[in-house]
Amino acid sequence: MGDFFIFHQPQMLSICEACRQQFTRITEPVCAECGCQSQISPCAECEIWLTAGYPAIHNQALFAYDEQMQQYFKQYKFQGGYHLRDVFQEMLAQRLVKVAPTMIVPIPITTETQNQRGFN
Repeated sequence: MGDFFIFHQPQMLSICEACRQQFTRITEPVCAECGCQSQISPCAECEIWLTAGYPAIHNQALFAYDEQMQQYFKQYKFQGGYHLRDVFQEMLAQRLVKVAPTMIVPIPITTETQNQRGFN
């Protein structure tokens, strides 16, 4: 009601709080390389990666890539759920300020995928 009287546009959530809480937040301790929750660092997968001679990646992850996250990306990327683009915006912005990355790498898509989705 206060938004009405001070002429603010009410903020619409792209998903409800119950759905948002189904995402598995990654908490400490984490692997310093991939950012996944792990008691050891580097984790077993990153140890294999590094031993094979691949460069360190120092990824930062907010959430586990579990079934709930897979469903989110399925809706967002492949079922035209462009409205879901804002779901993690605030948390991502907070993390970017905290870690002050030296580089953010956008992952390009093909022209065919761009035409199919209508966004990247």
